[in-house]
Amino acid sequence: MPVLLKIAKLKNYRFFSDFKWENDCCLFNKQFNLIYGWNGSGKTTLCDFFKEIEKGKPCPSGAQAEFLISDDFPDTSPRRKITHASTAELAKSLKVFDQNYIDDTFAGIDPIKHIVAVGKEQIHLLDNIDKWRKRRDFVIKYKNNHTLKIDKLNKAIGDKKSEIAKRVREHLGYPQSSFTKNHVDKQLQILAAPCTLSTDEIHKTLAEISGESREHIASIAIDTFDMSTANDIANILSESPSSIIIDDLANNSNINKWVEDGLALHEEQASSTCLFCRNPIGTNRLESLKKHFDDSYRKISTKVESKNQIISSLIKSLEVKKSIIPDKIKFYTEFRDEYEGFSKQLVELIESNIRTLNKLKNILEKKKIDLINQKFKDDFLDTYSEYKTFDTTASSINNVIDRNNFKTANFIKEIDAAKEKIKIHHLSEGKSELDSFDVLSKSFRAKSEKIDRASKKINKKLEQLEKTVKNTKLPAERINKDIAIIFGRQEISFVDQGDGYKIFRGSIEADNLSRGEQNAVALIYFFNSLEDYNIIKSATIIMLDDPISSFDSNFYFNILAYIRDHCIKYKQIFLLTHKFSVTRDCMKLFDKKLSNRYVLKRSNDSPVLLNEHKLLNENYWDEYVYLFSLIYDFTQNPPANYQEYFIYPNIARRLLEAFLAFKIPGNEDLVDKIANLSGTSSILARAVLRLAHGKSHLRTIGETNGTDFIENYEELPQLFKNLLIYIEEHDSVHYHKLKELCGYPDEVEPTVVVPPAGPTTHIVRLYTEMPVAAGIGEYLHDGDFEYEEIEVLNDKCNFALKVSGDSMEPEIPDGSCVMIHATEEVAIGRIGIFILDREAYIKRLIQKGGQYFLQSTNKKYGLISVNEHSNLRTVGEFIGLLPAAPGEE
Repeated sequence: MPVLLKIAKLKNYRFFSDFKWENDCCLFNKQFNLIYGWNGSGKTTLCDFFKEIEKGKPCPSGAQAEFLISDDFPDTSPRRKITHASTAELAKSLKVFDQNYIDDTFAGIDPIKHIVAVGKEQIHLLDNIDKWRKRRDFVIKYKNNHTLKIDKLNKAIGDKKSEIAKRVREHLGYPQSSFTKNHVDKQLQILAAPCTLSTDEIHKTLAEISGESREHIASIAIDTFDMSTANDIANILSESPSSIIIDDLANNSNINKWVEDGLALHEEQASSTCLFCRNPIGTNRLESLKKHFDDSYRKISTKVESKNQIISSLIKSLEVKKSIIPDKIKFYTEFRDEYEGFSKQLVELIESNIRTLNKLKNILEKKKIDLINQKFKDDFLDTYSEYKTFDTTASSINNVIDRNNFKTANFIKEIDAAKEKIKIHHLSEGKSELDSFDVLSKSFRAKSEKIDRASKKINKKLEQLEKTVKNTKLPAERINKDIAIIFGRQEISFVDQGDGYKIFRGSIEADNLSRGEQNAVALIYFFNSLEDYNIIKSATIIMLDDPISSFDSNFYFNILAYIRDHCIKYKQIFLLTHKFSVTRDCMKLFDKKLSNRYVLKRSNDSPVLLNEHKLLNENYWDEYVYLFSLIYDFTQNPPANYQEYFIYPNIARRLLEAFLAFKIPGNEDLVDKIANLSGTSSILARAVLRLAHGKSHLRTIGETNGTDFIENYEELPQLFKNLLIYIEEHDSVHYHKLKELCGYPDEVEPTVVVPPAGPTTHIVRLYTEMPVAAGIGEYLHDGDFEYEEIEVLNDKCNFALKVSGDSMEPEIPDGSCVMIHATEEVAIGRIGIFILDREAYIKRLIQKGGQYFLQSTNKKYGLISVNEHSNLRTVGEFIGLLPAAPGEE
């Protein structure tokens, strides 16, 4: 397997825009390769690049790389170049440990139970398990909700069937157990033709069920007065006697009748004397009367009387039929209304026909009186036309009677049929709703089957993953053994717990691990997992980026020894660090004959790998001296490329921190230490103070509210010279010893302080009786105010004000004086002097949700709202506190 000798070229990869390794002075031609570099020099970028190679990822778009590799370390081994497109061989050998690996090593499985997982692969598996468990839980929850829906539907179906059964029982008088929802279910299965009843039909059917058996009712038979009889009578009415007619009698029917009756009486008594007037009747007169009333006359009279009797009999018959029409109460309830309608029609018809018959009878009576008259035929036929037959009405009534009689004859069967009708009605009425339930039920069953299939699939996948986790999990005993080696005792212990581990600190469960403990466990997992991978150690390249950056001094050497003991097994090791102490101690631990020691620097805005003999010389162990040398070299030969200036303010600050750390021991910040050492009024102290403000970054990188901040890179050479003068002024022996250690000639240097480029002193007014509110607000009126003129070292300061109130503490203490740059506009997030509705404030201007507010630093004060109705005017921007005068605190 290959040995990585150098990165010949790396282009377009983040910080490595055009990196070329032209010479062979810094080859990785030994087992151990120690690389020291400041933050920002490119160590992390380099590790990230190799991490991508390890993962088998192609180079990012536009990036190009070329490597020089060899089969072994001896210089005689053949060398060859590979490009970014053919790094598969290198990827098989490469294993990278960095901060990302540490972060990826830990994951909480169950934070409540304090169970953790260790190892990226294990975490990936457990993350996968967690995803599948969440899917399972989701499916279970979904299934439970679905089951609730099914239960709700089944309950609705059951309730509906129970409701149908209840209605049937109520209507048919069944006991509770004789017709239940189970009976409904069976009946619905065999229901062939659903049929519902109207409200009236229900009432009738229920009446049938509740009724008693009725007696047989005779059919109605009514005598008819047919047309042939009518014609026969009409013909008689048209007849006239064939005797000698006496005109006087023929012309007067009443006299004719009277004479006829008188003649019959005289014949009966054989009297020849008029019984009315007692006068004698002549023989001729009697003969003429007898001829007038001869046999033909009597025959017609007899016929008329006979027909009259027929009509009279028919009238009596109809009156009898009318009186004997059955009462509707004799009928079953369901037939009564129908029968009542027909019976009314029959009565009306009988009454109408009786009236017609009486009219016909009157005509016959008239004929009887006036037998000679032939005009009665037409009257009779016209009147007969009013006579109506009984056939239709009688038939309808008899039909009802027949059905009623049929029910009587089949009463039990009829009751059962009526009950069945009610039962079918209720079943049919509920069937449509139950059918819709059935469609929904089928849909639910199909979804349940789908859920069950998904659940089986998830459980099978979980079973496979959990088995894999169990087989690949690093035993807790191995972790605990190495923890004891690193910490010198069982500081913490791991206990196997399901998919992960429980962590104990002594006998108490640990809520979390410190960064150092996480770092240690990550290293333990890294090296132990390599053992489990069954890799070929003699062909493996290990790259460690700041592997012990978070360890405290108690376990520092233990972890170094642990790394050395494990790394010695592998083909090639790269250890990159930004700590000089780690570099120095690793130089002691690793055999010099097997080690390369290089420095990664930034030059011309690009990383450069150097064999920094002065720094890495074994007699040169102090990073503080190295920092001094960097600043000293900068003052003598500033870099030509201004881009390289950006790292130096931080270097200068670290040098200042280190110097003040032993000059003024304690926890005070740099500003307080500078004040305690030399005060803050002198130009030199003010110049050094600028390194303590703004986190020592150029203002082009980050804004600051400091009094004296670094405006631009052009100030740095003179600012760093002032720093060196400051060190010499306060400890000359110390300063010259530093120069000696760095190998610089100790010539006499000027001790005159040169003011820094940039701000110069000028006179401004300090208003002391026009206090600006830093509390609830005070009025700021135009007018005369007392002031004094002071000298300030800030070109932007136009005037100064005294502050009253604690709302901006600790940033702006109560009673302090602030320098103000006059402006009508202050950027969001900056502190300014504002007049809001005639009250003056010193506050920070902020914006939330499109609305502006004035904000205090002190949390006990709330926001002051600025809306469209507010009158806000900006007076100036706060650019720093006015330093206290000598003798003032």
